Amino acid sequence: MIRKYREEDLEAVLELWYEASLVAHWFLTAEFLQTERTKLRDVFLPQSQTWVYELDGAVAGFLSLVENEVGGLFIRPSAQRQGIGKALMDKAASLHPVLVLDVFEKNGVGRPFYAKYGFTQVSKQQDPTTREMLLHLRYTQETNMLPDLLAQKLDVVICGTAAGHKSASLRQYYAKPGNRFWPTLYKIGLTPRILSPAEYQELLMHKIGLTDLVKSKLGMDSALEKGDFGNKILTEKMRRFQPKYLCFNGKRAGKEFLQRKVKYGLQVERIGETQIFVAPSTSGAANRWWDIKEWETLAEICRRK
Repeated sequence: MIRKYREEDLEAVLELWYEASLVAHWFLTAEFLQTERTKLRDVFLPQSQTWVYELDGAVAGFLSLVENEVGGLFIRPSAQRQGIGKALMDKAASLHPVLVLDVFEKNGVGRPFYAKYGFTQVSKQQDPTTREMLLHLRYTQETNMLPDLLAQKLDVVICGTAAGHKSASLRQYYAKPGNRFWPTLYKIGLTPRILSPAEYQELLMHKIGLTDLVKSKLGMDSALEKGDFGNKILTEKMRRFQPKYLCFNGKRAGKEFLQRKVKYGLQVERIGETQIFVAPSTSGAANRWWDIKEWETLAEICRRK
């Protein structure tokens, strides 16, 4: 879980930072690392907003922000490649639509991660202390929002919670490998074949629309807060386009919109003539709750005249 840094985390954070730095910053001297460790303890941590990722009761990673600058993102080497770095960066992105950071050019751990997340290089300069090259990177969330796919006389509009970073960067709905969305639409008979994410606009031909409840931020549900959900905006869209059904792809979106606990299937509420349906999330992260039967029910009622 992600939580705010506490004073009692200090030693664990310093130890984690050093272990991760030895791997990512192998080209820096021991003397320099020791100096930076002291700065981290005495200057940086007290002046920054820091979140830690706790795994099995221990600190497995941390991220520090000074306003919108990511001053540090470090994951314990033994805990890397478990989604911890992405979860922490999602937290930062939920607070600031634009993020900036500096990374050493020789950092073979951090650079691929930042590139995959969507950071782009803005400038390059030599660090005066280490004489190593530093890359200045920037991440702009606002330009990555997915456009709605809406029209009049649709059978169903499928509404996710928030677009993921992969989908946003490609400008394609449900683009992350492992998401069941596109195969599911084919299996339940709403599309004649498995469409690729790049073909999402073809859904209009099959009277299917797409949108998300959160249009101001990207990332997993855990990175979203109460104020992020655009309930009024979605309601206005449904009143304007009046599809037969509004289907929430996952309980989180349905719960936040209806402001109550929900069960799968048809709901009692309507938006004008639009009926509301909640289906299991097609995200690969929600495999434990997956059941295609509710999606089959959705397809059945969509085919009714």
